[in-house]
Amino acid sequence: MATIVVTGTLPAGVAGTYTFREIFNGRPSYDKGTPNVDGYATIYWEGAYWALVIFTDFTPLTFNYWESTSDVATPDLATGWTPVSPSTGTPTLTAGTAITPSLTIYDAQANVSASHRGCAVTLDVQISGRLTAP
Repeated sequence: MATIVVTGTLPAGVAGTYTFREIFNGRPSYDKGTPNVDGYATIYWEGAYWALVIFTDFTPLTFNYWESTSDVATPDLATGWTPVSPSTGTPTLTAGTAITPSLTIYDAQANVSASHRGCAVTLDVQISGRLTAP
């Protein structure tokens, strides 16, 4: 998955690089790091449109919201991003750097047993490791 880069004349905290989070409603969703003083920013497929949202959990709860009704696989392919009140500005989304995960296996075991008359073979493999992105 590639990152998504958001640019444009937008409220604080919206522009920047968003990284893949998970598949949500059948399409990739992206977050802009951890929540910061400007709020929590995310991009996701709502089911009928792409949403770019930044909100705060401060009192009172505030948010800025843009949507695109382009039915495309990823938000960087979407066009016609429009602000939803009280949001202003028009975001531009582009594909950023591709993230290639790598798998590191640091422990592996295999236990094999066999039976002559029943012709049964059992293979028990245990692998532990971690998936990391460079």
